[in-house]
Amino acid sequence: MSAREGTPEQNAGPDRLLAFRDTVPAILYDRRLQVLDATPLARALSPAFAPGVNLARFAFLSPERNAEHPRWREMSGVVAGLLRDSLDQHDEDRASQRIVGELSAKSREFSEIWAAPETLPRTSGYIEFEGTAVGTVRTDYTVLNVPDYEDNALMVFVPVDEEARIAVARLSSSDGRAAR
Repeated sequence: MSAREGTPEQNAGPDRLLAFRDTVPAILYDRRLQVLDATPLARALSPAFAPGVNLARFAFLSPERNAEHPRWREMSGVVAGLLRDSLDQHDEDRASQRIVGELSAKSREFSEIWAAPETLPRTSGYIEFEGTAVGTVRTDYTVLNVPDYEDNALMVFVPVDEEARIAVARLSSSDGRAAR
């Protein structure tokens, strides 16, 4: 039996990886930081989590980003670190190289963060989502590798306290999503 053989449950593809869609904010993205899928709760947290959005381009080039925000540089550093890690693992990936070139040419902030020695991949940390339909939501995030889909990763967001759990619960209601 090969690693790909087995029951359908054992061979869950990317489309089934987010089976917990209604209860947990999570995104599935590829090695170029392109969002492949996102739970409704993740999409309610940030427009960056819509399928098809490239997290690196969003962080550095999107008009929706807020480079003046006190935590923007830290979170953009996380994105740049994830991109660096992917490029280190796939150094011949021309599409990833093009993304780095585009960001370097169009974003002075990216160039500075990319060149900084402390720009390392972080697979867990803290992030606040401001401006959601329910206000600020504080979460911890964890990046998980996806077995059998080595080029994809799952980023899961967990509320840090009771207030954040209540906010996520409010977002999960149809009213919370509709207010966004």
